[in-house]
Amino acid sequence: MPTSQPAPVRARASLCAPFHRARALALPALAAVSLILLLSGVAHAQGGVPLVTVATDQSSLNLSNQFGIPASTAINQNGDFAFVGSGVTAVFWRIAGASSATRLLQIYDEAPGFPGSQIESFSPELSINDSHTLLFGVRFQGADHLAHSALLTFNGASYQTLVTSDQVAPESNGATYGLEIFPGSIDDSGDINFGAATVSGGAVSSVFYILPAGGAPAVRIVGTGDSPPAACTWCVVPANPSPGVSSFPALNARGQMLISLWGGLFIGSKDGSFTLVPMAASGACSPGVPTKTIPTFSVGMSAFLNNVGAVAFSNPPNSGGAAVCVAPADGSLPSAVVSAGDPAPATLGGGTILSPVALGFDDSGDVAYESPILGSSVTTFALLRYRSSTPQPDVVAYNCEPALGSSGNVFAISPASCGAGTIFATPLSVFRGVSIANGGSVSFDVLLSNGQSAIYRQTGAAAPEFISVEIDGSVTLTLAGGGIISSSGLLYLNLGQTEILNNGSVFFASYLATGPADFAVNLGTPGNVQALMSTADTLPSGAVTLLGGTPPRAAGHFVAFTAQPAAGRTNLLEADLTSGAITRVASDNDPAFAAAGNRILTSNFFLNDGGQVALESSSRNGALGVGTGSLGTPVNTAWLNFTTSPCGAIYLWSPASGLAKVAAPGDTAPGSSAQFTC
Repeated sequence: MPTSQPAPVRARASLCAPFHRARALALPALAAVSLILLLSGVAHAQGGVPLVTVATDQSSLNLSNQFGIPASTAINQNGDFAFVGSGVTAVFWRIAGASSATRLLQIYDEAPGFPGSQIESFSPELSINDSHTLLFGVRFQGADHLAHSALLTFNGASYQTLVTSDQVAPESNGATYGLEIFPGSIDDSGDINFGAATVSGGAVSSVFYILPAGGAPAVRIVGTGDSPPAACTWCVVPANPSPGVSSFPALNARGQMLISLWGGLFIGSKDGSFTLVPMAASGACSPGVPTKTIPTFSVGMSAFLNNVGAVAFSNPPNSGGAAVCVAPADGSLPSAVVSAGDPAPATLGGGTILSPVALGFDDSGDVAYESPILGSSVTTFALLRYRSSTPQPDVVAYNCEPALGSSGNVFAISPASCGAGTIFATPLSVFRGVSIANGGSVSFDVLLSNGQSAIYRQTGAAAPEFISVEIDGSVTLTLAGGGIISSSGLLYLNLGQTEILNNGSVFFASYLATGPADFAVNLGTPGNVQALMSTADTLPSGAVTLLGGTPPRAAGHFVAFTAQPAAGRTNLLEADLTSGAITRVASDNDPAFAAAGNRILTSNFFLNDGGQVALESSSRNGALGVGTGSLGTPVNTAWLNFTTSPCGAIYLWSPASGLAKVAAPGDTAPGSSAQFTC
């Protein structure tokens, strides 16, 4: 049975803190600790030199006290916001209307409900429902000195333990869930879904579960090692199944989750049922040709489950052609709401819809989708909306449309001109992070013809409304000291998307080009953008210090090492063992990094006998950003996570002269007119 208890009082961090790092940082931390002990041990054995303590978590280290880039975020329809801090070392929330985020728990705290325990890390996934309840996961060392995991909720007053790693999983022949349990989402009734990963004989498998509210036992939905049900005649087990889950489907208001598996769509429910979404026998909504290359837990079908229980999905080309289909909640056969060959809206200059792909589905049955447009005199690609109340599609936005709020720009995938009757010829989408709210309003991130990107909202027949654009200075966030939005297109390809709430507010993340912050998570409407958190914000007092995220370097009588406050910035420091002084060399978002535009401190640094440190800063990339979590309502479970290579700059720090840039992209190479590039 779930247990409930008040929020615990935080315990002071132990001096042995470097041994207890967050799961995501555990291996680097242990490597750092081992290196220090090994070198000292050799010295002691050979020359009788005693161990020297360089720093502890209680040392005065002059660390940056600003937030780092969060590991993940979540928001609900009320605007309540929660996030897992940098390095998965703390959990925060900010209730709608609050002036700042509150830290709920951090690494080394006692895990609520487990006396004598100590938190080692947090799951990067979390969810908050409209009833003001937060779902998150922790890994901790118990009073028995063994590792354990648990899924918890917090409602503003108390914590409740829902699932632990030591509980016996349903339909498991007595096996426990194991340490690798991870939260999915929580609906407004308090039902949750979650997953567990196990390793057997070197093979990894994942299983989905739903825990109904009210004390009912958890039910097993499906696992990656299962076989397709006989009713799915078009399903096929892949030759090389994926062992894990690339995206976790959210629960709808009925306690259901949509799963794309084996080339079929299934609805798992809190009553334990696992129901096939039917396909038509022929036509646009019939199955395609089975292939052994279909990945397990595929996200390629772009499918959505709304709160009514209906399913909208993109059906890839088959004998009936590409289409967007809708399967009613009563289990009857799906029908095509948009098909290849349908006429495009007249406002697009004629033409036909070539290959529609669903991007969102609201509770009234409206579908946001995109498609290349064949034969139009205006565009080659459009973002459209199907309304269940009318057969004629709405235009949301289209390639080469004038970008309102961004002077002289158009929606285009490159700086290619769309003027003077010229249409950008490549039918590729410029739209990412598309989201649809109940009522049909759509938000999206779009590439602009000047190479930047912007956030827009569109409603009804109106033109898209500008919310935020990249690096042009037109929007100033409510940050300490100010700051300009720089919502990089790469951010949305890599790490997240826009999410439009039912009240019309748009949730998105952005990198910042100027000012004291380099990253912010925002909620806004046209002309009114608020930063819910940014890297200019000061951490709440009491953040514990974490040492050794990267193996230290030693030379002469100097040691260079990294440290961060929990959920804060990574800092590079140098200890002079002769004087005992510890000096901060640099940190993420160091002012010296701003000119080169590479604000993330990397683990690539070197130290010489004179105490000089060569180091590298990096631009944002897929490993360093934020992913948006569930809104507590059906969301797109087919978001793709792309990766990009970071772009870096090199610096040299000296004890006497400080930090100076050596080389960065755009600098001219010595003895040449060529410039350094990434």
